[in-house]
Amino acid sequence: MLKHGGNLLYFSEKYGIDKKSLIDLSSNTVEPESALFDDLDYKFLLSGLFSETPYRLRDAISKKFSLDKEKIIAGSGSLSLIKDLCMIFSKREALIYEPAFSEYEILAKAFDMKVDFRFAKEEKNFEFELLEINHDIVFICNPNNPTGGFISPLKLSQFIEENKDTFFVVDESYIEFASDTSVFNFAKSDNFAVLRSFSKLYGLAGARVGWLYTPNSEIIEKLNRINLSWSVSALAEELAIRALDLDYSNKIAQIVNVRDWLREEMKKSGYVETFESKTNFLLFKLKRKDSAWLFDKMIKEGFLIRDCSNFRGLSDKFFRISIKDKRTTEKFLNSFLKVYGRWLKR
Repeated sequence: MLKHGGNLLYFSEKYGIDKKSLIDLSSNTVEPESALFDDLDYKFLLSGLFSETPYRLRDAISKKFSLDKEKIIAGSGSLSLIKDLCMIFSKREALIYEPAFSEYEILAKAFDMKVDFRFAKEEKNFEFELLEINHDIVFICNPNNPTGGFISPLKLSQFIEENKDTFFVVDESYIEFASDTSVFNFAKSDNFAVLRSFSKLYGLAGARVGWLYTPNSEIIEKLNRINLSWSVSALAEELAIRALDLDYSNKIAQIVNVRDWLREEMKKSGYVETFESKTNFLLFKLKRKDSAWLFDKMIKEGFLIRDCSNFRGLSDKFFRISIKDKRTTEKFLNSFLKVYGRWLKR
C-alpha cells in the first residue's frame, strides 16, 4: 500500500480512469485561489536562483503573525523541517501522539530515535490525553490528521510549559480550520516549534513550501546550519507570499458548513460511525465491510478516498474524506449510498 493519499496519477493509470474524471478526496488540500496566479511572471521566477534563503517569505510570515523573523525558517514543505528536527534530536527518545501523520515515525526512526507512542481512544472520539511524559521530543499534530481532533492552543501551551525538559513539535498544518490562534500566541517557554503548511488551506501542495517558528535560539541556530540553500524555489516563495495576503475566511466557512453537513448525512445513513472534526476532512468507520473494499468501489465511481488502515491505532474499517465544494460532496455522498446500499441488497 502507498503510504499517503493524493496518488491520483498512480491510481488513474492502475484503474484505467481518465485523471481528469477522477475526484481526489484522499488528500486534504484545497483548490488554490485564481488570484494567486494573476500576472505571475513564470518565466522570470523559474529562470534563476535569486536568493539562497526565502527571506521575503520569512518577512511576510513575520509581519502577518507578529513573530520575530529571526525565529522563522521556511523550507521545502513542512516535511523537510520535520526531517531537520529529527536530525537535531537523532538518537534521543521521542513520543508520538497517535493516530498521526506517518512521517513523524518514519523520520524519527531514520535518525535512530527510540520511539514511543501514546494512542487516542476511539471511544473518547480520539481526543488526546495530555498525561505525564518523559521524552526528549514529542510530536503532536493539532488539529490532528487523520482524526480531526483538536486541543485548544491555550491548553496545549500550558502542557508545554509544564514539561520544560521536553521539546514539543506542534504540527498546525490544519489550524486555520479550527482556530485563529496558535500555540505561539500563548506559550511563554521556548521548548517548542510550530509547523505550518501552505499545502492545505492555501492549496499549494505541489509548490512544496512550509515554515517553522520556534523561540528557541539554540534550535534555530542548528536548523540554520543544516537547512539547505535554495530549499524554496522563487516560484513557490512568490505564491506563498501572495497566499498570505488573501482573505480565506469565506472559504473556511464554506468548508466547515459542508463538512458538518456531510457528517450528519453520513451519520443518518447508519452505515458508518462518525467523528467530530476541526479540519477540512472527516474520518469514518465502516460498520460492515472494510476500507479496502470501499476504496475499490468508490474509485470505480470516480472518487479517490483515503484508506486509513495503515495509520497506527486505526483498523481496516477506517477511511477519510477531504471536504470539497457542496456539489462535489453531494455527488460523493450519493455514490457512497448507492455503493453501500447495493451491497446490502445483494
